[in-house]
Amino acid sequence: MAFEEDLSQFFDTADGFAVAATIQNATGTFVRTADVIFNTPSQSLQIFSPEAMVNSPNVLAKSVDVQDVRDGWRMVINSTTYRVSGAPEHDGTGVATVQLKPL
Repeated sequence: MAFEEDLSQFFDTADGFAVAATIQNATGTFVRTADVIFNTPSQSLQIFSPEAMVNSPNVLAKSVDVQDVRDGWRMVINSTTYRVSGAPEHDGTGVATVQLKPL
């Protein structure tokens, strides 16, 4: 039996880190909602010690929630619609980064 991490605690909207995102296909048709961690260019992230800047909006999500998301799809986050700009980048731990551009 393979070990599987429960990522729900990291993507819990009640703790203030995650937000609900509405995922739509390229025509704007609703696909599903997913809890994501939304990063914007104005935020700086502390990763170990060095500081890294986010160059474009992106979300961190459970890989299973975004595995079929494609370039050109849309995500609505906090009432703002973004276009997905590329396939999800899976990190091998069950988490993926999805790059976004404002519509």
